[in-house]
Amino acid sequence: MPGDAGILANYCDSLMNSRRGDEGGFIDEAHRLAAELVDNRPVPPALAYHFHKVFLRSFDHARLGRCGDPGTLMEHWTQTDNVAALHN
Repeated sequence: MPGDAGILANYCDSLMNSRRGDEGGFIDEAHRLAAELVDNRPVPPALAYHFHKVFLRSFDHARLGRCGDPGTLMEHWTQTDNVAALHN
C-alpha cells in the first residue's frame, strides 16, 4: 500500500543495509523517503528505530528529533528488547 509506514520502514532498512553498487545513493534515497514521512506525519514508536537510523547516519538532527520523544522511545525499545536501538 503506497504510503504505508511499515513498508517504508522496511524499505529504508533494505536501502541502509545495502553494500553493493552506490552505497551513498542508497543512503540518500532512504533519507529522502524517511524525511518525506516524518515531515508529514508522526512516527509510531514501533517504527521509529528504522527512521532514527537513517537520520543518525545522514546527520539530519532536526528530523532525528521528529522520530519521537527520546524517553518514550527508550522505554518502548527497552520493553520490546530492541537492543540495537538502545545502542544508537
